[in-house]
Amino acid sequence: MRIAVLGNGAWGAALAAACARRGHRVRIWGVPLREGDARTLEEALEGAEIILFAVPSHAMREVVVRARASLPRGAILVSVAKGIEEDTDLRMSEILAAVTGRAEIAALSGPSFAAEVVRGTPTALVCASADARVARRIQEALGGEALRIYTSADLAGVEIGGALKNVIAI
Repeated sequence: MRIAVLGNGAWGAALAAACARRGHRVRIWGVPLREGDARTLEEALEGAEIILFAVPSHAMREVVVRARASLPRGAILVSVAKGIEEDTDLRMSEILAAVTGRAEIAALSGPSFAAEVVRGTPTALVCASADARVARRIQEALGGEALRIYTSADLAGVEIGGALKNVIAI
């Protein structure tokens, strides 16, 4: 399966590594830091079946707008960013839906650290989507022995919980 990871910070790189361990063909886009990173957004998105948006919440709208024209038809859009858009109070999945007009949207969140995912330390996340088939597809594609992914239909609850966790952690 082809997976695009937009954002090559710690969390994006960790999820890209986890996807690669599962045998997926992964392209990561962001600030060009490593050999093999996609040079353009279009290159990263080409043929992707799952797109993980791992950019900071304050940059989500800008990246989605830039990506919109190059999003492959039928690709599942997954926000892994924790936060609420400052000016609109929209959750990240709401930005994905509003900008793209797509319904195949999910959020992946949970009590995890990038370093644990990279090391293969057992970690649990929740994939939430209004469409149970979308959540199960992400669970099957990304989940494995060390990365357990549970599914939920409570997209708002999962995203708000993730955003509040960051506030409490600070």
